[in-house]
Amino acid sequence: MKKKRGEMIAMVKLSVLLVFVIVLGALLVIFSNQDIQAAGPVDVDPTGAPLRWEQGATIVFNPEHGALKAAGGYDNAKSVNLVKQAFQTWMNISNVNLNYQQGSYLNDGGDVNASNFQNFLYQGTQGCYADILGLTPEEAGPCWAPVIFDEDGSIIESLFGSCNQFSVRAVTKVDDINNMSGDPERRIIRRSSMIINGACIPPVTTKSGCGGCSRELTEEEVYDTIVHEVGHFLGLGHSQVNPDAYDRCKSGGCSGADVEAIPTMFPTSMSSVNYSTLHEDDKAYMRRLYANASNQYCSVSGKVFDTDGVTEVAAVEVVAVDSSSGSGWIAGLSGAESPQSSQGVCTSNCGSYLLTGLQEGRTYQVCAQAVNPTFKGISSIANKSQSVINFPRTCPESMNITCQCSGGTCDTYAGFDITIGQGATTYNSYDPGSSSGSSSSGSSSSNGSSGGAGGGCSLSIP
Repeated sequence: MKKKRGEMIAMVKLSVLLVFVIVLGALLVIFSNQDIQAAGPVDVDPTGAPLRWEQGATIVFNPEHGALKAAGGYDNAKSVNLVKQAFQTWMNISNVNLNYQQGSYLNDGGDVNASNFQNFLYQGTQGCYADILGLTPEEAGPCWAPVIFDEDGSIIESLFGSCNQFSVRAVTKVDDINNMSGDPERRIIRRSSMIINGACIPPVTTKSGCGGCSRELTEEEVYDTIVHEVGHFLGLGHSQVNPDAYDRCKSGGCSGADVEAIPTMFPTSMSSVNYSTLHEDDKAYMRRLYANASNQYCSVSGKVFDTDGVTEVAAVEVVAVDSSSGSGWIAGLSGAESPQSSQGVCTSNCGSYLLTGLQEGRTYQVCAQAVNPTFKGISSIANKSQSVINFPRTCPESMNITCQCSGGTCDTYAGFDITIGQGATTYNSYDPGSSSGSSSSGSSSSNGSSGGAGGGCSLSIP
């Protein structure tokens, strides 16, 4: 499949709503109260437990009656079918105890557009959480999980301002009623919503004063967008896993192995990558949230320390590198599931990490690597308020593990602590550097920075 040049899949938290925005070309600034930590869950509660749908739940989404782009062949039936296919892609992961179904259509009078979208996007939360909020059904109203097809981009323009309909491809909103109480009921997702923008699907209608679309979207790109957004809908955040593969693809030297190394939930879209085919990292975290039994896969845990070997460091990506291929298999962020303050800042055990989903018979090298600054805050792999450092990729030779299982239970590797390599500094640029230890991953001198703005999230196409 032919794919796109790099765009940013951006993420920001507004009030009590988690919002994921795919930006097509131009810069987009979204002012936020709080940035989200990712490389796993969309968000966590004060104890560090991830927000997720209830285990075994049937997720119901409610489509609108309108079309994504009728003139381009995307009538309502095809548009809804693409959403169902995207949900099914995630449900096809083995051992995942989660289901989905299409619910009733929204009572939209035939179409959701700029004149009525607020009736659906901003209503439905109370109905979905009525029991927790202490509301009667009459007080709460209906529970909607809307999927909206913004055929001409007018809804996106209403949300983000004039001309942004030509840059923002989709928005996913995950309801969050976390009140910092630690109540387990408040970490259960019961409602998400999605807006898919059809403005850059041909035929494209231009608007005076706007730069227009950087390019018209192919059918593959439209579907890739929906699969990625459904991942957010289900509670998954972003993961960089193989930033060196991203660097090589961005500079035009993308190999077949690099293409396979970039997951669906990677923060940017790259040319020649099939994002509708899930990477093992995507599958591993989906299983982490929704697996029938967690002991069918190996896990590794520990802490990341600064060069002094004492100070715990948050927002460092720990990755299990598959020794047979040399590419990152599964990744997680230190501190991402540690106790959090109301500002989303880690308060204790900030260097802790946990990787799950390692498969029986495979051998892995456990490494620590810096988060590309393009993905810090801008795309929310790392919270902007956390202390993120630049350092050479660190792969201790002692941290080679082979996943072994017996009697239905797989090995658990604990206490795999990593002290990051010498030369660590506060971020000013991204330098994968040379690996210490026995990592076989490649490196690149590309700095990966293509734009962005404080308080928001965006990336222009390189």
